[in-house]
Amino acid sequence: MSQTRPTEHLIETGNYFADTVDNLVEILNREQRDDADQALTYLSGVLEIHNEDILLIPSTPCIAISFEGFDEIIHTIGKTNVTVETTIQINAYYYHQEINQRIRKNEIRDAMWELSRILRRNSDLNGLSSKGAQVSSGEVMSRLRQNGAFSGGLIKMQVPILHQTRRGVS
Repeated sequence: MSQTRPTEHLIETGNYFADTVDNLVEILNREQRDDADQALTYLSGVLEIHNEDILLIPSTPCIAISFEGFDEIIHTIGKTNVTVETTIQINAYYYHQEINQRIRKNEIRDAMWELSRILRRNSDLNGLSSKGAQVSSGEVMSRLRQNGAFSGGLIKMQVPILHQTRRGVS
């Protein structure tokens, strides 16, 4: 049982790793399509959002949301039901374009600003994370993929999810 604060868009299957990725994909798809107040330039309804880090980039710009790992802390010791805080590490890769001589880092910077602004505004991931996600870092980077070298950016996040589980012999 999780300690969610659900919104109408919450995706919750009980697999918190997949739910974190799926809620981020849903948020990015919805925000780039529906939220006129964002004043988006680089992320305005034209991006494909992928639910894993892809090896073959179909078209740019695009975003790939990738599960990277997790940590868990048990908050209550000695009881039958314990509260667990699972912190899920997520990377959001922004693929701007294939590397060429005319790359403008300021375009990547501005796209990453728009992406981080969307993530900040939706840090509860549709209510999945009652504590709220933390964007720990971001950087402009280049990545080699199967179909070329791409310029873009990386945003690293930690998403804490509180849930209860039983303690004892399974």
